[in-house]
Amino acid sequence: MAQNSREVFFRPEELSRTAKLLSPQIFNLCQLLLNQSTRPFTIVPLRAMQYLSIISRSEIIFIDGNGRYHSRGEFTGRCIGYAWQFTSNSPRTSICESVDYDFVRYCDERSSDEYRLVTEFSRDADSQLKKNYREKYQNWQCEIIPLKQ
Repeated sequence: MAQNSREVFFRPEELSRTAKLLSPQIFNLCQLLLNQSTRPFTIVPLRAMQYLSIISRSEIIFIDGNGRYHSRGEFTGRCIGYAWQFTSNSPRTSICESVDYDFVRYCDERSSDEYRLVTEFSRDADSQLKKNYREKYQNWQCEIIPLKQ
C-alpha cells in the first residue's frame, strides 16, 4: 500500500566538503533506482544506521532518523546530515567509470560514518532494487529548504 506523505528537510550550512570518487557499481545502482521512479527522486532507507537517503540526479542526501528537527513557519523537518553531490558536468563514456562527487558534511558526526554510509547505502539500495519498493514511496513529496544560520 502506498503512503501519502510530504517530507520537508532542511539543509544546514556545510561544515566540510571533500572531493571523492563513487564506484560505478553504486552509481549504476542509483541510476537503476531512479529509472524505476515516477518522480525525480527515489528513497532508500538505511535501516542499520536509521538513516533515510534520497537519491536525485544531482545528489544523494542522508538524513539521520534520530537527528535534530528544525521549524520555520509552517515547515518542520529533519536536517540533512550528509550529501554526496555529483560534480561532473560531462556524461560518462562507460558504465564502468567512477563518478566524481563531493562528500558534504552538515553535522558534527564521526568520520567513520562516511565509510559506513557507503557500505550501508550500497547494501540497502541493492536490496531495494531487488525487492522493487517503488510502490511504497510512490506518493511521497520531498522539499529541501536551506537553513541559514
